[in-house]
Amino acid sequence: MVAHLTELFVNAQEPEPCVAKLISKQLISCSPDTPVQQAARLMHQHQVSCILVTEHNKVLGIWTEADAKRLNCQQIDAYKQPIRQLMTSPVIHVQADTPLNQAASLMLQKRIRRLLVLDKEQRPLGMLTQSDIIRQQRIEHYLRLRDVGSSISKPPLCLASSMPLNQAVKMMHQHNAEAAIVEYPDGMSGIITERDLIRLIADGNCHAELWQLAQRPVLTVGADCSLLQAVDLLKEKNFLHIAVCNDREQICGLLSFSDILINVEYAYVEQLKQALQLRDQALRTSADYLRLAQKVIDASLDGIMITNVHGVIESVNPSFSQLTGYSAEEAMGQTPAMLSSGLHNKDFYKKL
Repeated sequence: MVAHLTELFVNAQEPEPCVAKLISKQLISCSPDTPVQQAARLMHQHQVSCILVTEHNKVLGIWTEADAKRLNCQQIDAYKQPIRQLMTSPVIHVQADTPLNQAASLMLQKRIRRLLVLDKEQRPLGMLTQSDIIRQQRIEHYLRLRDVGSSISKPPLCLASSMPLNQAVKMMHQHNAEAAIVEYPDGMSGIITERDLIRLIADGNCHAELWQLAQRPVLTVGADCSLLQAVDLLKEKNFLHIAVCNDREQICGLLSFSDILINVEYAYVEQLKQALQLRDQALRTSADYLRLAQKVIDASLDGIMITNVHGVIESVNPSFSQLTGYSAEEAMGQTPAMLSSGLHNKDFYKKL
């Protein structure tokens, strides 16, 4: 396992891909005065997770699936609000030549799930999402080695199927949940996600209960399933979340691309720490050898001088000073020519 992780994370010979190779170039935009419902319809129509808010070819902000949870569905004419009142600004962005690992770290640092990618003229080029990063080939070895249970850090948010939508949205916002498990009286489970909220806003359906809206049955995998199998299943079904069941077939968590990316980043940091620890240990060992060598040189009865590649004396041992009469201060910076007696010709020194 260590060999696989080393190959994955510290193989410096493999070039790091840049974000331009992975971005989705389908960018949807609207004006800042666009009603929220119309913006949601555009997102649902084009099957995208965000919409850029622009004016005079300038990006003012972004509205995402996550922002939909901040909408107060109980408010009168909530869906008619201009998007400028709910957008996130400024938009966090990177350049097209940004290495992928830097983009992933920025996402985790800012706790966001997408980045706007700009070209050299600072024009929007596309969006990079966490799912784009997970789908890239260089982490497949790692995904194969880890199981989904290791990526679950907390139990899922569970909501009753009879709960009104506006209350469910509020709960998801409070728990910062991308999705929630919907529990039905018959024991079956469904799921409602941020993407479902966009669809519901687009339809203007804000007064229904969860049992009318949730997707069921929920897609599940066992906790011992590999991350690679889970990712392949998510791609096959075109889902963003998958429920994880324990050995009692009870749902113990929800796995998303965010969870996988955090897990990958943690493993990378741990591997980097190990590499740094090995480096420090090697440096300490080298320093110990150098100190030992210095003691041997100092204790030697032979006169010893140490020079650089140009023949300039950098240090001498005590025996050198006793034999030649030159102190260390007098010898340092000189060359061995200082010891020339003048009694020998050039051939003698050349042979020497």
